[in-house]
Amino acid sequence: MVCSIFPGLKRRQLCYDLMMKGPLFFLIFFSIFMSALSAAVTPANAFQFTSPVEGEKVFAGSTIKVRIEPGDIDPLFGVMLIISPAGIMQSKLDSLMPFEWSIKIPEDFHGPLRLEAVGRRYIPVPNPPRTTITVMVVLGVISISSEAVPLTNE
Repeated sequence: MVCSIFPGLKRRQLCYDLMMKGPLFFLIFFSIFMSALSAAVTPANAFQFTSPVEGEKVFAGSTIKVRIEPGDIDPLFGVMLIISPAGIMQSKLDSLMPFEWSIKIPEDFHGPLRLEAVGRRYIPVPNPPRTTITVMVVLGVISISSEAVPLTNE
C-alpha cells in the first residue's frame, strides 16, 4: 500500500489525503501539462500569410499568389488552403515547401474573400496551426475610349 512508504507519518491521514485529493491534483497538473504542450506546438506568430496581406485590395478576374510561411513549426506534411465565401469556396492542399498557390478570382465576384490556412502534421494535434486573412476583391476599372471628332462649321 502507498502509506507503507511513509513511515513515521500519520498514515491514516496521509492515505486519506492521497485518495481524496489525488485525482484533483492529477487533473490540475494534467491541465497545466496539456496547456504547456499546446503552447509549445503552435508558437505565436510563426504560421502566417506572407502574400497577400490582411485587407489588401485585389481585382476581380486577376490571379493572386498566396504564400504561407510556416515559421518554426515542425514537422508539417502540408498546408490546406480554404477559400470562401460560398460562391467560390474551394480547398487546396500543398505538401511541398514553399507553400504557395495561384488563385484565379472570378471576374464577376467582388467583396470580401476569406483565406484560411491550416497546417497538417504527420501526428494529428488538437489545435493545428491555423491563420486567416480577408482580402477585398474590387471590380476592375472600365475604360471607355473615344475618338476625337473635329467640329466643323457649316
